[in-house]
Order: sequence, then structure tokens, then C-alpha cells
Amino acid sequence: MKIISIVSYKELNQSLEYIKLSDKFADGFELRLDYLSNITLNKAKLDEINNFISKIICLYNKNIIITLRDFHQGGSYQGSLENKLKIFDNIALNNKDYNKLYFDFEYYIDDKILEKFRIDYSEINIIRSYHDFNNTPDILSLEKILAKLVCSKIKRNIFYKIVTTAKSSLDSVKLLNFLKNTKTKYPDLNVIAHCMGECGAFSRIINGIYGSKFSYGFLDSVLDSNNNINKKLYCVPIQDLFSIYRVNNLNLNTKIYALLGNPVFHSQGHIFHNQAFLKLKENAVYVKIKLNQAEIDEFFYTIKNLNFSGFSITMPLKEQIYKYTKVNDTSELIKAINTIKIIKNNNKYILESYNTDGAGAYKALCDYNNIKDFNKHFSNKNILILGAGGASKSVILEFLNRSNNINITILNRTITNAYNIESIFNNLLNKSMSNINVYSFSNFITNYFFNNNLDKYDYIINTISGDILKNNTEFKILLENISNILHENSIVMDINYYNNILDVIPKNIRALHGKLMFEYQAKLQLTYWFNKSYI
Repeated sequence: MKIISIVSYKELNQSLEYIKLSDKFADGFELRLDYLSNITLNKAKLDEINNFISKIICLYNKNIIITLRDFHQGGSYQGSLENKLKIFDNIALNNKDYNKLYFDFEYYIDDKILEKFRIDYSEINIIRSYHDFNNTPDILSLEKILAKLVCSKIKRNIFYKIVTTAKSSLDSVKLLNFLKNTKTKYPDLNVIAHCMGECGAFSRIINGIYGSKFSYGFLDSVLDSNNNINKKLYCVPIQDLFSIYRVNNLNLNTKIYALLGNPVFHSQGHIFHNQAFLKLKENAVYVKIKLNQAEIDEFFYTIKNLNFSGFSITMPLKEQIYKYTKVNDTSELIKAINTIKIIKNNNKYILESYNTDGAGAYKALCDYNNIKDFNKHFSNKNILILGAGGASKSVILEFLNRSNNINITILNRTITNAYNIESIFNNLLNKSMSNINVYSFSNFITNYFFNNNLDKYDYIINTISGDILKNNTEFKILLENISNILHENSIVMDINYYNNILDVIPKNIRALHGKLMFEYQAKLQLTYWFNKSYI
């Protein structure tokens, strides 16, 4: 798949500077002529455009897509079809590097017009495009749209582009299934397809696996400044397409791994895992997929024919997705998972699951403290855990499996979930001679926090997202006075590496950022996915 850099400036001198910057990452450029100021049949203006195109081809020797997108198809051109065709003719006549030129025609332009254009300029490439800015039709409807796009009398150098809007990630999965089906049925048909919108971003990365010829994007530096065009498209930066995802190298055998959850935009997992795949020489790619609980059933059903091979699971799905999987480690006790490996064998489709959160936290704490004997070090320690979700349970499980005589206190917004954790670990508590006390934030702050006899904690571990806690009054009081429950050797660890509590606690407190835990748990995921140690 080729990376196409979208050029959508009002002035050609701005476009030239942008092309210089994006040349390193792009295989070609889409010149959005509809964004140029005063695009008319004026000879001087057309000469300027033609000279510009000739210069770009001469300097960069790359493909150029000429687009004059109509207003009602998401563009800025409001002129007549007749004038558009005259502009296209003028450009084609004055630029003889036909094999480098692509002309984008909207789907409703008559076949006969395309056929005449092909006769007049036999070597020029034609793109026939369809955009749906409202939704993504079902697969049968997509197939009908493609059938209408196909111009039967043009046999070569023609591409069919279908772009829809993803209201959820299920729409992107739908489009990918359509692409795969099309590739199987019509292997010689040149198709370009992806979804727009936040939930369509990952389709722009992995569509090449199923035969899509181009992926369009902007330079990261202009995503928000370039005519605001990206705000409705949610393009993936071309630097990322090239350097992180390496979309030029993806093929039908590429394995797909993904982060599932909501939100996922802040995650750095795609950077870590794609770099790891490169080091491990794995033909694989890792993307981020926004998924809600109500979509889980349909998601796992509709991806079965795609190349998905494993997942990382983040909030709030660690407990919800558990029931869809076959658990392969001690996470069966806590009914929360963060890792899935897909097993396809003899027509069986198994979601094998693990939880690497606790082991990642344990390894991070050991490294930070230069601890050689985890079991001995954490015995007889007072530990405060903030949160009662899947990650919290995984961390507690790791402590109880490895150490004895631990005093664990759990604070949560709702006391019920915290009590549930206490009941889950009854047997392990007896075995390790440890104990758990549970409180709601309000109860802890009101009745215990300012008690002079309150024990000091050796470790405080936050497992709750900062987005959830930022408006919690009791939690703010806890952070402002956190020194009251710490001694000079205490450590505060936040498993979140984005929007975490370490930014607001006093600077003199020993703090462990969640990035280290993330890296260790991610390395364990790689070990499960590829059956090779990465630690």
C-alpha cells in the first residue's frame, strides 16, 4: 500500500513547502485543487497549476493525484462539472508524465465521460470515488456501490475508491471484511477503501492487508491547522503510517494485534508493540480500537475472518471481556484479563486470555527498588491500593501469591466493589497470613485519614484513571495531604502513564511512573503472543 500525503492549501507556495516536508514519508501527493483560492479556467491560473505539477514530478518523481472535490462530496469546489472537466483536460494536456498522474472523478460522473478521458489520455490513471459522510452501509450495499463504480469498458489503470463514515469500530470491521471479500472475488480489481471518523482511524492502517492501494494522511504538524480538514477525517499522520506502522510492508500474511477499550487515544502501546515486532522480525502490526461493552459480542463475531491474532485489553473492558475467553493463568480467580491470544486450529476459534498487569507491577517495583527477593521484601508491608477494578485485582493477586503477612487497604469510590475483592481472596489471605481492609473514599477521609494513630503505608498504588478521579472531592483531599500516611521511604506508584496522580503529589515523595509497569506487562504480552521471551 502506498502512502498519499494530502495537500490542501489555498496557495501553491504553501503546498510546495508542505510537499518538501512530507516527501520523506509519502509515496505520492493528492493535490486538493478545490482548496486553492480562485480555481477557475483563467489561463494564468491554469498555467501556474501546470507549472507547479511539472515541478513536483521533476523534483520528487512521485505519483500525483489531481482532486477537485465537489462541495456535496466533502470538498470545496462549487463550479460546474463542465468546468471541472475542462480543468482536468488542461492539466492532462500540459503534463506528459501520464503514468505519474491520477485524476479523481466522483462516482456520479457518467461512464462515457471516463471512457472519453481514457481514450484521450490512454496512460493516465483514473480514480472513481464514492464518499458517505453519514455512515457505513452493510457489506451487501457496499458490494452494490462497487458494482456501480466499476466501468466495464476501462480495463486498466483505474482505481475504485470507497470511503465511508465509522460511527463505531464495528463499521471499520465491516469495511475491512468487504475489502477482504472483494480481494478474494476480484483479485485484479484496484480498490481503495477506508473509514473516516475517530473509529475509522485503524482502518486506514490495516486496509492495505486486504488490497487497498492507498492510505491518505497529513503530516502530524499540520493536522489541526490545515483548513481543519482533519477534524472530520481523523487521518493517521503520514509519519506514523511510515515509521510506526510501516504500512508499505503490510501484506495478506500480516498478523493484526490491537488495543481494545475506551478511551484508547492516549495509549502509547502502538509505539511499543510495533517497535517490538520489528525487533522480533514478526510480520505483524498493532493498532488501537475504540470499543464499548455493547459492541463486544458483534466485534468478536465479525473479526473471525480477518487477520486478528491477539489483543491488549484496557479499561473498562478487562472484566467484561473475560467471559468470552479461555483463561490460561491465575487470572481465572479475579475474572479480569488484559491479554488475548487468538488460537485458530482445526476450525476452532479460541480466545486464550491472560493478565500481565500484576506481574508488570511486581517487576517495575523490583527494578525501582533494586529488589532481589520480592517475597521477603514485601512481607509485613502496609500497602494502600486505590481502585477495585481488574488491574487492582491483578496487582493484589501478585502480592498475595508472592509474599506473606501483607496488610492491604483498598480505597474505592463504591464500597461494594471493594468488598467483592476481599471475598475473592479469602483463601489466599488465609494461606499468606495477610489481611485486607476496605473503605470508600468518603468513609476513609471522614473517619480515618486525619487520625494521628493511622498506620503509615510503605506503598500506595493507584489503579484508577485520572480522568475518573479528577472531580472526586475526597480524592483531592487525599492527594493534598498524602504525606500524612507516608514515611520517608514510602513509594507512590501510579499504573497509569497518562493523566496520573504523580503530577499533583508533593515532589519530595518517591514516585514510580506507570510507564515502567506498562513496558514490563507489554513484554509479557509479547511472550504469550509469540512464544518467545522478550524480557
